Amino acid sequence: MSSPLEKPWSLAELVRFEGPLSGVIPIAVCRRLIELQGGSDEGEIVVAGELSTRAVEATPGEPAFVGTASTFVRLTCERCLKKFDFALEASFAVVFIAAIGERQDGPDFDFWELGCGTVRPADVVEEYLVLALPLAVKHADDECAATAAESPIAETDGRPTQSPFAGLRAELDKQRHSD
Repeated sequence: MSSPLEKPWSLAELVRFEGPLSGVIPIAVCRRLIELQGGSDEGEIVVAGELSTRAVEATPGEPAFVGTASTFVRLTCERCLKKFDFALEASFAVVFIAAIGERQDGPDFDFWELGCGTVRPADVVEEYLVLALPLAVKHADDECAATAAESPIAETDGRPTQSPFAGLRAELDKQRHSD
């Protein structure tokens, strides 16, 4: 049986519900997180949230899902290319509405347009976790196998280093001298 976080909710159901909406979501129901882990559906997401029409002061009477989510995802370090468990956390504040119209997201919340459809809170959580991923996934410097001393761009002790732009510099120098 799926949890309330995995169930689709209509706007009317969201308005009627007041209270905590917390629990555990298996990563197996989060397609994009599975893709990020190279196809693995292992793991779970811990969610501590509240669904209430009073959760966001700027939008009284409209249902909002506010909370935090955390999980570990198995990613590949971009420096050493080894897999590691990355702690991923996200905070979210989403106000569910029928149509955006002239509205703009507030400083502390986003609008999520439902139209005549439904939303699964698990989808909201997954969206914010994906957005929380860093642009460059890598170990902490002290944990990475590709340390600065082993890096191909490491500092040398006065010896000339090969640069991918060395040929470009020579060509520019030739052009300057021929002019």
